Amino acid sequence: MDFAVKAVLVSWLLGVGLSTAAAAEVRVQQDRVEVVVADTSDGARVAATQTAIGVMLMQLSGLQGMLGSPMASAIAADAERYVLDFSYITAEEDALRLALRLDVPALRRLLVERGIRIWPERRPLVLVWLVEQVGNRRDFVTAPQSLEWLDQLREQAAALGLRLVFPLLDLEDLQAVNVTDIAAGFHGPIRTGSVRYDADRILTGVIEHDPSAAASSIRWTLLDEVLVIRRWQDEGESTVSTLSRLMRDDFAYRPHLQSREQMEVVVSNVGSFAAHQRLLQRLEEIEGVSQVKPTEVIGERASFLLILSGGAERVRDSIARDPQLMAEGDGYRYR
Repeated sequence: MDFAVKAVLVSWLLGVGLSTAAAAEVRVQQDRVEVVVADTSDGARVAATQTAIGVMLMQLSGLQGMLGSPMASAIAADAERYVLDFSYITAEEDALRLALRLDVPALRRLLVERGIRIWPERRPLVLVWLVEQVGNRRDFVTAPQSLEWLDQLREQAAALGLRLVFPLLDLEDLQAVNVTDIAAGFHGPIRTGSVRYDADRILTGVIEHDPSAAASSIRWTLLDEVLVIRRWQDEGESTVSTLSRLMRDDFAYRPHLQSREQMEVVVSNVGSFAAHQRLLQRLEEIEGVSQVKPTEVIGERASFLLILSGGAERVRDSIARDPQLMAEGDGYRYR
């Protein structure tokens, strides 16, 4: 890997790191959290429990401020409600760790009760295309050259509840997408070449190294199937935080706590982003619908997942009476 890329990725990884030194000594796997402790004293255990709960709240919500927050402190003070069991283990590096198994469904409910949107149980997947540009030379940033850096980036994103995947850059990828497509913003080939990864969003980054500058900058573009969601430029310090905020706008939600009933609605003739937003608002206003999640846009056909607080039949009747939604096959037509 070029030194310029190493430097900017180091800046990136340091910039999006967890907000306390203790978080660097935390491991999370599903509902299990391990935290390095100095000893088995009550004080060390309470502090480690607060860190573990803060890290889990951050992962469930995508909000970096959860770590060390008053909410995490309050929950840790009542830890017996959310810690299912704990034990002490000695890790490979001879560090003593407190391993806690947390009641993740209870923590999700707690966040929702306090009005905080959370990630769906299937957390959003982002495909990341990275290109390095030094002068007139452009190259893909590849895993064989930078595996350690990309793995750390994936871990940093996972701490905020995001799943990142990087293209294989095999023959199929390179025939579909080239470095010019990424650098110049030719989004058609990028979207076509990304289909195989079934990602919820596509993030492209162009690392631009200026020998006269103190740090390299990165040009970012976040795409969905149709639109450019956001373009921005930074030196890597806030990339994952910015990405999490943008992804939360589209994917984080407050599920209805008393009902898990859901309904999928497919609507055709949704010909613009403005029409999509009007339709989304209309569906959210239907009585008995507690949450609407856009799930797919293909051409002029849009799909939505409705989280219901009332009966499905009542919601169907409300949709059928809507003058702007006409039944069409198994779905509806927007007019």
